[in-house]
Amino acid sequence: IDTNEGRVLMLEYEKMIVLNTYVPHNGSNAERYEKRALWDFRVQRFLENYRGKKDVVWMGDLNVAHQDHDVGPSPRLFEGVGGFTLPERRRFTDILAATDMVDTYRAFNGDRLTYTWRSTRGQGLDGWQGMRLDYFVVPRKLVARIKSCETSTDRFDDTTAQSMPISCFMDSDHCMIHLSLHKREDDDDEGENEDEDEEENARRAKQQKLDRDADVILISD
Repeated sequence: IDTNEGRVLMLEYEKMIVLNTYVPHNGSNAERYEKRALWDFRVQRFLENYRGKKDVVWMGDLNVAHQDHDVGPSPRLFEGVGGFTLPERRRFTDILAATDMVDTYRAFNGDRLTYTWRSTRGQGLDGWQGMRLDYFVVPRKLVARIKSCETSTDRFDDTTAQSMPISCFMDSDHCMIHLSLHKREDDDDEGENEDEDEEENARRAKQQKLDRDADVILISD
C-alpha cells in the first residue's frame, strides 16, 4: 500500500492486525481515477496476503458508499459523485469477495439507514443528507464475535444527526464509528513453554489473561 501520503496506520498484534486507512478520494479526472484504482488493487493484495494467517480489521474513511442505501436521501442525487461511482463500488464488492471479509455495520444492523459523512453546508448541495463512507471490515469468521457496531449518530433522529452534533463529529465532517468484539475463546488451551524462564512465562500468562478478559473496542473518526 502506498504510504507516502500518510494514509495508513497499521498496528500488528500476535493474532490480529488493525489497518486504519484514509482512502484517496476518487476525484473527477482520469489521473485520480487511476490512482484510486491502483490503491484499491494494492489494498486487496495486502488483505489477501494475510488471509488465513492473521485476522485483519480494516477500518477508517474508505471513501466509498457501497450500496444504494449508503447515501441519502436518494441515490439519484449521487450519480457520478466520487465515492458512489460504479467502478469504486464494484471494486469494493470485489475486495470483500476475494478476501471473504464483511462490512460489520451491515452484518450487525442490516439495511438500517445511517451516514458517517455529512455536508458542512447543512442539507448539502441539491438536498444531500449524507454518505456512509467509514467502515470496519473484518474476516467473515469474526462476525460471530461482533458485540456492537454503530455510528455515533445512531441514537439520534436524522434531523438531529444532520445538525452534526459536536459530541459526534468533533468539528469534523465525519462522525465517529464504533466496533466492539467479544473476547477470544480460543486462548485457554495455550500452555506455557517449558524452555522459557518463570518471568517470561508469567508475563505471557498475564498478557493472555488480558487478551481473554477484554473486549476488543475500536473507534474511528
